[in-house]
Amino acid sequence: MPRVILSLVVALSLAPVALASRENRMVRAQLDRVLPDVKLTNVALRDCIEFLRDISAANIHVDWRALERAGITPETLINIRLRNVTLRKVLTTALGETGAAGAVTFYVDQGVITVTTREIADRQMITKTYYVEDLLFEVPDYVSNASMNLNDSQAVRGGRSGYDSGGAFTRGGIGIGAGSATTPGGGVAGTSKVDRANALMSMIRDIVEPPIWRENGGTATIRYFNGYLIITAPRSAHEAIGGPID
Repeated sequence: MPRVILSLVVALSLAPVALASRENRMVRAQLDRVLPDVKLTNVALRDCIEFLRDISAANIHVDWRALERAGITPETLINIRLRNVTLRKVLTTALGETGAAGAVTFYVDQGVITVTTREIADRQMITKTYYVEDLLFEVPDYVSNASMNLNDSQAVRGGRSGYDSGGAFTRGGIGIGAGSATTPGGGVAGTSKVDRANALMSMIRDIVEPPIWRENGGTATIRYFNGYLIITAPRSAHEAIGGPID
């Protein structure tokens, strides 16, 4: 009986997470919907957002107070003429038209697209784990094999990653391997898995928003444990590393 109760408690605790994830996937599908023709000439940002709500049926919330602190008002004029592009691209272009493209952003959370400043979006530190075991495998030394086929090499190496969600660790993306200098991994022969994990973490800190990491004076952290990277960082960093956050 205790085991049944425990299973029920776990299932109930995971239910809201599963629901939010499903809602987020639905919204991302709306963001990926292709719009055949969008023409907005000298349209206020408020009306632009309302138009996007109507044609997509998406829940779009705008943090106007945050935008106004960045110099953007509901009356800021937008000019867009696009064909056969996604809602995501239209919204990105509209925010770029405000003149503060680097300061404003949007993200999906619990089925809602929230438009706000990047500063506000990144205030929350989010902890996620990323499976990277297959980025750290040791590449066999095939240099002495005269009949080596590059296609066979790719089949072994594969450019694989533990996940493929749109961020830096997608297929053909970052790879850390150990082998000779002529192997696809390009690593140093004999390095340990921990050494390769440290190299991968260093690469992430160098590429993804360097100032945010604790080693560079920030507060974000990245650790390796048993085949996983455990990363605590702002939303934008996670999206750069692993794609959209569900």
